[in-house]
Amino acid sequence: AVETGPAEIAVQQPAGTDLVDGAASIGFGSQNVGATSAAKIFTITNSGNADLTGLAITKDGAHAGDFTVGAPGATTLPPAASTTFTVTFTPAANGARSAAIHIANNDSNENPFYIGLTGTGIGAPRLMRGVR
Repeated sequence: AVETGPAEIAVQQPAGTDLVDGAASIGFGSQNVGATSAAKIFTITNSGNADLTGLAITKDGAHAGDFTVGAPGATTLPPAASTTFTVTFTPAANGARSAAIHIANNDSNENPFYIGLTGTGIGAPRLMRGVR
């Protein structure tokens, strides 16, 4: 079905996989404490017939500081246009870590677009020094 009318946000991660607002959760797996994961690239697309405007990303949650969110490449998307942003995970402590990102926009029913983030911090290996 062809969308008609207002702006319509769609978010993919990875590209080609649509995320569901409020239900999507992106896992970063296990990462050594203090080490930064590879970036995951998120794609925001406007599948509506009006400009998607006001794009801004905020984060919150128990361990929001463990996730670094890049700014989107554009804050306004004309119909059929897309932009990307990245997220990395750097656990500050061992164990399950979680946060969420919210993508503000002018979509009438998906503002903000909510995505959960999860990852696990694991201890760095300890080196044995001078033990004989």
